[in-house]
Amino acid sequence: MAEPELLDLINELTQPIRVDVWQGMTKHVRTDPPLLDQLKAAVSGDLGGGSGASKPARERTPLDITAFTMLEQIDGQVRSWMKEAGEPWAGELRPLLRTWYVVFTRYDRGEDTSRRHFLILARWVAGIRDLIDPPTRYEVTSPCPNCGQVWVTRGNGQDAESVRALWVSWRSLPEDSDATCQGCGKTWRGVSQIRSLRIAIDDAEKLSEPA
Repeated sequence: MAEPELLDLINELTQPIRVDVWQGMTKHVRTDPPLLDQLKAAVSGDLGGGSGASKPARERTPLDITAFTMLEQIDGQVRSWMKEAGEPWAGELRPLLRTWYVVFTRYDRGEDTSRRHFLILARWVAGIRDLIDPPTRYEVTSPCPNCGQVWVTRGNGQDAESVRALWVSWRSLPEDSDATCQGCGKTWRGVSQIRSLRIAIDDAEKLSEPA
């Protein structure tokens, strides 16, 4: 599985997602709603389908504040980007995000700007997935093979703390699992890439051993 490009992240957020589900040796294909639709459903506790608004008030699930806050932040950021670009910013979030991508990629933005926007969208995708399918997270004690960091600092001043740079998040669907370096932002997605991360770590440790 190749490292995602900006358009891959846009597609995950705005288009139906094809998911391969294995039952023994048999593969089934499931189509999930776009991540932004899943986030909207999570706001009203309606991930199982149906319209929460059609239920009696006493039967509705309380508003999920975490999902609501995340959706508001994404919505506000996308509309802010459109306004900065001098483009219309009204309308539904999903088509608006796709329009922003067309506007953003119309010109060469430079590596730093493109990377910054990529990381923002990657955080949205990861945050929605973590909310919908909470992962089991494990810290990796070895240095990141991409940047060499073992620890990173989180927070500022008295709230600052050192945490491991590398973390693996295992999900109910193995191919949705990933490993991420909080130092450089490098992500290994899916079982095959996590396996390649393990190989890279082992190779680096062998090179560091005294002859």
